[in-house]
Amino acid sequence: MLPAYRALVRTGRLAPDLVQERAATLLHRLQVKLQSVEEDVDVARQVNSIYMWGSVGSGKSMLQDLFFATADVERKRRMHFHEFMIDVHQRLHALHEQQPKRLAKTERGLPVYRYAAREGVADPVHQVGENIASEVKLLCLDEVQVHDVADALLLRRLFEPILQPRPQRSREIEEHTANSCSGHESQQDACATARTAGETSTGCVVVWTSNTAPQELYHQGLNRKYFLPFVDLLRECSQVVHVGSPVDYRTRSHEVVQRTLLSRNGGKDGCSGSTGPRFGKKDPSSQVLAPLRGRIYRGNDGLAAFEREWSRLCSSTPESHSWSLSTAFGRQLHLRRSCPSQRLVRCSFEELCCRGSDGNAYGSADYLALARACSSIFIEGVPCLGRRQRDEAKRFVLLIDAVYEQRTTLYLTLGEDNAQVTSLFDALLVDEDPALADVDAADKPDEIKAEEKLMFRRAISRLREAELTLASPK
Repeated sequence: MLPAYRALVRTGRLAPDLVQERAATLLHRLQVKLQSVEEDVDVARQVNSIYMWGSVGSGKSMLQDLFFATADVERKRRMHFHEFMIDVHQRLHALHEQQPKRLAKTERGLPVYRYAAREGVADPVHQVGENIASEVKLLCLDEVQVHDVADALLLRRLFEPILQPRPQRSREIEEHTANSCSGHESQQDACATARTAGETSTGCVVVWTSNTAPQELYHQGLNRKYFLPFVDLLRECSQVVHVGSPVDYRTRSHEVVQRTLLSRNGGKDGCSGSTGPRFGKKDPSSQVLAPLRGRIYRGNDGLAAFEREWSRLCSSTPESHSWSLSTAFGRQLHLRRSCPSQRLVRCSFEELCCRGSDGNAYGSADYLALARACSSIFIEGVPCLGRRQRDEAKRFVLLIDAVYEQRTTLYLTLGEDNAQVTSLFDALLVDEDPALADVDAADKPDEIKAEEKLMFRRAISRLREAELTLASPK
């Protein structure tokens, strides 16, 4: 890890940064310990995870990706935190569906299915955590943020088996292994099973990144007191590292960072739950995650250029007016304008980020499915967002996060001629929105939380990076 980081600095592909160097040194030490775990499972009890937090664009994800790419660990997985939680909920849903069910009636006499508890499964959340811990030795989770109360309440139970070894269970397994395997070749299968279970008891190493310090996660969230035990667990089992660089390197990418696209092992294995490496096996010292690519269009000339780019990319294949994508839990994402053979889609901001006529709105799972399926996404009419569009702004950030994670090219038109990327969230970042100065207090939207402001700043940083990567047309 550390030699790879220093090689990037030495060759000018990264700017020298003492804060990043310190974090890289800690990650390197963790990597050395982690690789020894592959040879001696007991060492897992001595390895702490690492939680890196800091301002937007300070290099946390880059360090995590470099750590992941250079870690010589066979069972490893790297996921965006949103995608990780979607996977967790899908696993819970699958367990739920396996439970026996019977037909019953409600108080009003309506027929419903009731699910009975599965014998021997006290807590499905804990079981999902144990399953994940048995699948991987290294888990990298990018952009940890907690906004959903359902996620907040299950994280402690989920991560207990992931982060904490279970010494008592390990001793029992070792005794069982010794009794079953002493001098009996016919017992090989039983021995292998016991050893596999023994690995489960050691937990796994987690490397987290976030814009938020652990104690500030889910700040002002509903029933936060039930979330705090997770914070205690995280701080107990992880070394907290502040990557406090004052520089947003995304906005300087055209000046000091010459970043090289990472090979993704056929696309997106690491995000789909594969235990294999997410990144290719080429020289890891030259591999730093590529920036978001895109163009930002303004005014009438910008709209004309936007249309020309869409027509150019669709020129070899007729445009389709309907394309349905499957997302999580049987949901469908219906796209009106698309070119499926070229993996292109065109939508308005209102279609993607506002509630539909049926009252439903898209979420992380929908945006991740869209970003995976498309090579380029065209979005029209992105407005400057005010306090009353807080939910729409948060959905737009989730969309940007998904596009950034999947490295999908993004084309945007801004809804106002003089709008700038840096001003899209202005009203959501100030303490008081001037547009609401004369509105009664009872009618004003809720206060914007600190974690939400970090989300908006992250989106600005990424859009600014896209703007610098492919210079916008005049």
